[in-house]
Amino acid sequence: MRKEILIIIPARYASRRMPGKPLIKVAGKEILRRSWEIAKIVEKTQPNVEVLIATDDFRIKNFCEQNNMEVMMTSESCKSGTERSKDAVAKLIDKPNFIINLEADNLCPPWFIESLVSCYNQNHDLEVISPCLNLTWSGVG
Repeated sequence: MRKEILIIIPARYASRRMPGKPLIKVAGKEILRRSWEIAKIVEKTQPNVEVLIATDDFRIKNFCEQNNMEVMMTSESCKSGTERSKDAVAKLIDKPNFIINLEADNLCPPWFIESLVSCYNQNHDLEVISPCLNLTWSGVG
């Protein structure tokens, strides 16, 4: 069965500001692995969701394959995560109906992504969802 919702994690190694960022460890775990784990929680809790990493770098591809993370190679000419996600979808035979672009360094909590899935599930006519979070100063020390 084709998944209706695809979470794509674009991961680029050749960052000018921080080369290799997706594979840099934070508190003992690669940033990309952290994003993957967050997306996999959503995949387990939400129906018809699948996760895919999109990269143009064989170091990231190899890391993903060694860690059983679904990965697809994309063009080196992609200038942003959004372009990389678009390139990955263009290569898919079975296209998803809804795509969530989860940047590799976006370590938002799973409930945040689940809320996007919920919005889509309530209205399949949605084309773009811009999530926002109401921040308050309470609890800030």
